Amino acid sequence: TDILTKTMADHGIYAAVGQGIKAYEGVDGHVTKVVTDQGEYPADLVVTAAGIRPATGFLKGVVDLDDHGLIKINDHLQTSDTDIYAVGDATLVPFAPTGKDNRIALATNARRQGRIAAKNLLGENVPMPAVSGSSALSVFDYHFASTGVKEGTADKLGVKTASVLVTDTIRPKFVSEDAGNTKVWFKLTFDPTDGRVLGAQIMSKYDVTANINAISVAIQAKLTVADLAYTDFFFQPGFDRPWNIINLAAQKAAATLN
Repeated sequence: TDILTKTMADHGIYAAVGQGIKAYEGVDGHVTKVVTDQGEYPADLVVTAAGIRPATGFLKGVVDLDDHGLIKINDHLQTSDTDIYAVGDATLVPFAPTGKDNRIALATNARRQGRIAAKNLLGENVPMPAVSGSSALSVFDYHFASTGVKEGTADKLGVKTASVLVTDTIRPKFVSEDAGNTKVWFKLTFDPTDGRVLGAQIMSKYDVTANINAISVAIQAKLTVADLAYTDFFFQPGFDRPWNIINLAAQKAAATLN
Protein backbone atom coordinates (compact mmCIF):
# COMPACT_ATOMS: atom_id res chain seq x y z
CA THR A 1 0.00 0.00 0.00
CA ASP A 2 2.95 2.38 0.39
CA ILE A 3 3.34 2.36 -3.41
CA LEU A 4 -0.34 3.16 -3.89
CA THR A 5 -0.22 5.86 -1.21
CA LYS A 6 2.67 7.55 -3.04
CA THR A 7 0.84 7.21 -6.37
CA MET A 8 -2.20 8.91 -4.87
CA ALA A 9 0.02 11.70 -3.50
CA ASP A 10 1.58 12.15 -6.96
CA HIS A 11 -1.95 12.74 -8.25
CA GLY A 12 -2.82 15.27 -5.55
CA ILE A 13 -4.57 12.88 -3.16
CA TYR A 14 -3.31 12.95 0.43
CA ALA A 15 -4.10 9.89 2.54
CA ALA A 16 -4.54 11.21 6.09
CA VAL A 17 -4.50 7.76 7.65
CA GLY A 18 -4.64 6.95 11.35
CA GLN A 19 -6.43 10.18 12.23
CA GLY A 20 -9.56 10.54 14.32
CA ILE A 21 -12.17 13.04 13.15
CA LYS A 22 -13.04 15.59 15.82
CA ALA A 23 -15.36 17.94 13.94
CA TYR A 24 -16.81 19.13 10.65
CA GLU A 25 -16.94 22.92 10.40
CA GLY A 26 -18.97 24.95 7.95
CA VAL A 27 -20.75 28.16 7.05
CA ASP A 28 -24.49 28.49 6.30
CA GLY A 29 -24.95 24.72 6.20
CA HIS A 30 -22.02 24.08 3.85
CA VAL A 31 -18.91 22.24 5.04
CA THR A 32 -15.64 24.17 4.86
CA LYS A 33 -13.25 22.17 7.02
CA VAL A 34 -12.56 18.76 8.56
CA VAL A 35 -10.77 18.84 11.92
CA THR A 36 -8.90 15.73 13.07
CA ASP A 37 -6.73 14.97 16.06
CA GLN A 38 -3.68 15.69 13.89
CA GLY A 39 -4.66 18.57 11.63
CA GLU A 40 -7.26 20.62 9.76
CA TYR A 41 -8.28 20.09 6.13
CA PRO A 42 -10.27 22.55 3.98
CA ALA A 43 -13.20 20.86 2.28
CA ASP A 44 -16.22 21.61 0.12
CA LEU A 45 -17.52 18.03 0.16
CA VAL A 46 -17.23 15.27 2.77
CA VAL A 47 -18.20 11.65 2.13
CA THR A 48 -18.36 9.35 5.16
CA ALA A 49 -18.30 5.56 5.16
CA ALA A 50 -18.87 3.75 8.44
CA GLY A 51 -19.03 0.14 7.34
CA ILE A 52 -22.12 -1.97 6.73
CA ARG A 53 -24.74 -3.60 8.87
CA PRO A 54 -27.63 -5.89 7.88
CA ALA A 55 -31.08 -4.31 7.53
CA THR A 56 -32.79 -7.36 9.00
CA GLY A 57 -34.87 -5.84 11.77
CA PHE A 58 -38.07 -6.78 9.93
CA LEU A 59 -37.07 -10.46 10.23
CA LYS A 60 -37.02 -10.56 14.03
CA GLY A 61 -39.36 -13.30 15.15
CA VAL A 62 -39.51 -14.70 11.61
CA VAL A 63 -36.09 -16.36 11.34
CA ASP A 64 -33.18 -16.64 13.75
CA LEU A 65 -30.61 -13.82 13.70
CA ASP A 66 -27.22 -13.65 15.37
CA ASP A 67 -26.06 -10.89 17.71
CA HIS A 68 -24.96 -8.78 14.72
CA GLY A 69 -28.31 -9.09 12.97
CA LEU A 70 -27.00 -11.55 10.40
CA ILE A 71 -29.40 -14.26 9.25
CA LYS A 72 -28.48 -17.68 10.59
CA ILE A 73 -28.35 -20.31 7.83
CA ASN A 74 -27.14 -23.89 7.51
CA ASP A 75 -24.71 -25.15 4.88
CA HIS A 76 -27.62 -25.42 2.42
CA LEU A 77 -28.55 -21.72 3.00
CA GLN A 78 -31.71 -22.70 4.86
CA THR A 79 -32.84 -20.48 7.75
CA SER A 80 -34.51 -21.56 10.98
CA ASP A 81 -37.75 -21.61 8.98
CA THR A 82 -37.29 -24.58 6.65
CA ASP A 83 -39.32 -22.86 3.93
CA ILE A 84 -37.08 -19.78 3.88
CA TYR A 85 -33.59 -19.58 2.40
CA ALA A 86 -31.29 -16.56 2.69
CA VAL A 87 -28.40 -15.33 0.55
CA GLY A 88 -26.26 -12.23 0.25
CA ASP A 89 -24.45 -9.78 2.50
CA ALA A 90 -26.74 -10.42 5.48
CA THR A 91 -25.40 -13.98 5.79
CA LEU A 92 -22.04 -15.62 6.46
CA VAL A 93 -20.24 -17.71 3.85
CA PRO A 94 -17.84 -20.64 4.29
CA PHE A 95 -14.29 -19.29 3.97
CA ALA A 96 -11.95 -21.78 2.28
CA PRO A 97 -8.65 -20.80 3.96
CA THR A 98 -9.98 -21.32 7.48
CA GLY A 99 -12.83 -23.78 6.97
CA LYS A 100 -15.05 -21.51 9.07
CA ASP A 101 -17.90 -19.15 8.18
CA ASN A 102 -16.88 -15.57 7.55
CA ARG A 103 -18.47 -12.29 6.56
CA ILE A 104 -17.42 -11.45 2.99
CA ALA A 105 -19.70 -8.94 1.28
CA LEU A 106 -19.00 -9.59 -2.39
CA ALA A 107 -21.44 -9.88 -5.29
CA THR A 108 -19.65 -13.03 -6.48
CA ASN A 109 -20.56 -14.78 -3.24
CA ALA A 110 -24.19 -13.68 -3.41
CA ARG A 111 -24.46 -15.01 -6.97
CA ARG A 112 -23.11 -18.40 -5.91
CA GLN A 113 -25.45 -18.49 -2.93
CA GLY A 114 -28.41 -17.62 -5.18
CA ARG A 115 -27.63 -20.54 -7.48
CA ILE A 116 -27.12 -22.97 -4.59
CA ALA A 117 -30.30 -21.84 -2.81
CA ALA A 118 -32.31 -22.35 -6.02
CA LYS A 119 -30.91 -25.86 -6.46
CA ASN A 120 -31.89 -26.77 -2.91
CA LEU A 121 -35.35 -25.23 -3.29
CA LEU A 122 -35.84 -27.45 -6.34
CA GLY A 123 -35.01 -30.58 -4.36
CA GLU A 124 -31.29 -31.03 -4.97
CA ASN A 125 -28.94 -31.57 -2.06
CA VAL A 126 -26.13 -29.07 -2.63
CA PRO A 127 -24.11 -27.51 0.21
CA MET A 128 -22.65 -24.05 -0.32
CA PRO A 129 -19.06 -24.36 -1.62
CA ALA A 130 -16.34 -22.49 0.23
CA VAL A 131 -15.10 -19.19 -1.21
CA SER A 132 -11.74 -17.46 -1.04
CA GLY A 133 -12.92 -13.84 -0.91
CA SER A 134 -11.24 -12.73 -4.13
CA SER A 135 -11.45 -9.14 -5.38
CA ALA A 136 -9.58 -6.62 -7.52
CA LEU A 137 -9.33 -2.84 -7.88
CA SER A 138 -7.36 -0.16 -9.72
CA VAL A 139 -5.74 3.05 -8.48
CA PHE A 140 -4.61 5.21 -11.40
CA ASP A 141 -2.05 3.11 -13.34
CA TYR A 142 -1.91 0.25 -10.84
CA HIS A 143 -4.10 -2.86 -10.89
CA PHE A 144 -4.15 -5.13 -7.86
CA ALA A 145 -6.03 -8.15 -6.57
CA SER A 146 -6.27 -10.17 -3.39
CA THR A 147 -7.63 -13.48 -2.20
CA GLY A 148 -7.78 -15.45 1.03
CA VAL A 149 -6.01 -14.54 4.25
CA LYS A 150 -3.72 -11.50 4.51
CA GLU A 151 -1.14 -10.82 7.20
CA GLY A 152 -3.31 -7.94 8.39
CA THR A 153 -6.39 -10.15 8.85
CA ALA A 154 -4.73 -13.31 10.13
CA ASP A 155 -4.94 -12.44 13.83
CA LYS A 156 -8.63 -11.58 13.61
CA LEU A 157 -9.25 -14.92 11.89
CA GLY A 158 -7.14 -16.79 14.42
CA VAL A 159 -4.77 -18.11 11.77
CA LYS A 160 -0.98 -18.40 11.96
CA THR A 161 0.65 -17.32 8.70
CA ALA A 162 3.96 -16.74 6.99
CA SER A 163 4.46 -14.73 3.81
CA VAL A 164 6.98 -14.12 1.06
CA LEU A 165 7.12 -11.09 -1.23
CA VAL A 166 8.53 -11.35 -4.75
CA THR A 167 9.23 -8.26 -6.85
CA ASP A 168 10.19 -8.94 -10.44
CA THR A 169 9.12 -8.26 -14.03
CA ILE A 170 6.12 -9.84 -15.70
CA ARG A 171 8.19 -10.94 -18.70
CA PRO A 172 11.81 -12.06 -19.22
CA LYS A 173 14.52 -9.46 -18.64
CA PHE A 174 15.37 -9.29 -22.35
CA VAL A 175 11.87 -7.89 -23.08
CA SER A 176 12.03 -4.10 -22.81
CA GLU A 177 9.65 -1.92 -20.88
CA ASP A 178 8.62 -0.31 -24.17
CA ALA A 179 7.59 -3.76 -25.36
CA GLY A 180 5.29 -4.22 -22.40
CA ASN A 181 7.57 -5.47 -19.66
CA THR A 182 6.89 -3.93 -16.27
CA LYS A 183 7.34 -4.54 -12.57
CA VAL A 184 5.06 -6.83 -10.57
CA TRP A 185 4.69 -7.35 -6.82
CA PHE A 186 3.37 -10.69 -5.58
CA LYS A 187 2.87 -11.68 -1.97
CA LEU A 188 2.05 -15.28 -1.07
CA THR A 189 0.68 -16.19 2.36
CA PHE A 190 0.81 -19.75 3.69
CA ASP A 191 0.61 -21.93 6.78
CA PRO A 192 4.09 -22.00 8.37
CA THR A 193 3.61 -25.57 9.62
CA ASP A 194 2.61 -27.42 6.45
CA GLY A 195 2.92 -24.86 3.65
CA ARG A 196 -0.78 -24.86 2.78
CA VAL A 197 -1.65 -21.86 0.61
CA LEU A 198 -3.83 -19.36 2.51
CA GLY A 199 -3.86 -16.23 0.36
CA ALA A 200 -2.06 -13.85 -1.98
CA GLN A 201 -1.97 -10.33 -3.36
CA ILE A 202 -0.63 -9.10 -6.70
CA MET A 203 -0.04 -5.63 -8.16
CA SER A 204 1.37 -4.18 -11.36
CA LYS A 205 0.80 -1.42 -13.89
CA TYR A 206 0.02 -4.27 -16.29
CA ASP A 207 -3.17 -6.18 -15.55
CA VAL A 208 -1.95 -9.44 -14.04
CA THR A 209 -4.85 -9.72 -11.60
CA ALA A 210 -6.10 -12.98 -13.17
CA ASN A 211 -3.20 -14.75 -11.45
CA ILE A 212 -5.20 -14.44 -8.25
CA ASN A 213 -7.79 -16.85 -9.67
CA ALA A 214 -5.11 -19.55 -9.69
CA ILE A 215 -4.42 -18.90 -6.02
CA SER A 216 -8.14 -19.07 -5.23
CA VAL A 217 -8.24 -22.53 -6.81
CA ALA A 218 -5.11 -23.50 -4.85
CA ILE A 219 -6.74 -22.42 -1.59
CA GLN A 220 -9.93 -24.34 -2.27
CA ALA A 221 -7.98 -27.43 -3.35
CA LYS A 222 -5.80 -27.18 -0.21
CA LEU A 223 -2.61 -27.07 -2.27
CA THR A 224 0.72 -26.29 -0.64
CA VAL A 225 3.53 -23.98 -1.70
CA ALA A 226 5.43 -27.13 -2.73
CA ASP A 227 2.58 -27.94 -5.13
CA LEU A 228 2.72 -24.45 -6.66
CA ALA A 229 6.51 -24.29 -6.84
CA TYR A 230 6.61 -26.27 -10.09
CA THR A 231 3.03 -26.01 -11.32
CA ASP A 232 2.95 -25.89 -15.12
CA PHE A 233 2.10 -22.37 -16.30
CA PHE A 234 2.57 -21.59 -20.00
CA PHE A 235 5.45 -19.46 -21.25
CA GLN A 236 5.75 -17.17 -24.24
CA PRO A 237 7.90 -14.01 -23.97
CA GLY A 238 5.04 -11.82 -25.15
CA PHE A 239 2.82 -13.00 -22.31
CA ASP A 240 4.78 -14.32 -19.36
CA ARG A 241 8.15 -15.51 -18.07
CA PRO A 242 9.64 -19.05 -17.91
CA TRP A 243 8.90 -19.17 -14.18
CA ASN A 244 5.54 -17.54 -13.52
CA ILE A 245 5.55 -15.11 -10.60
CA ILE A 246 3.47 -17.67 -8.67
CA ASN A 247 6.19 -20.28 -9.21
CA LEU A 248 8.85 -17.88 -7.96
CA ALA A 249 6.95 -17.00 -4.79
CA ALA A 250 6.08 -20.64 -4.08
CA GLN A 251 9.70 -21.71 -4.56
CA LYS A 252 10.81 -18.98 -2.15
CA ALA A 253 8.13 -20.01 0.36
CA ALA A 254 9.02 -23.71 0.09
CA ALA A 255 12.67 -22.86 0.76
CA THR A 256 11.71 -21.14 4.02
CA LEU A 257 9.90 -24.29 5.15
CA ASN A 258 12.92 -26.44 4.39
